[in-house]
Amino acid sequence: IENVLADSPASEARLKVGDELCRFGTVDYTNHRGLRAMSDVVSRAYSDSASIMLVVLRKKCTINGNAQLNDEHRPTMQQITLKLTPKPWAGKGFVGCVFSPIQ
Repeated sequence: IENVLADSPASEARLKVGDELCRFGTVDYTNHRGLRAMSDVVSRAYSDSASIMLVVLRKKCTINGNAQLNDEHRPTMQQITLKLTPKPWAGKGFVGCVFSPIQ
């Protein structure tokens, strides 16, 4: 996640900049079609007044906010499940965040 806009459905779902999406409803790394499939999931959820279950990897932090490191000195990641409800809000679109594929 590159950006999460304040007061958006994404911020209400507790998505954070730096989260790595593992699953977005029925979409994962095998079928995202250049992230276009995520737009389909958002449209379907909005028209059905439904929520989208997300599975994200997020860096674990210490009490002072620094990333917790593992034995290889890489950030320790934790898997978190969130629920995103697409809806109109003051900004553009129905979600309010910027996705980009992991290179």
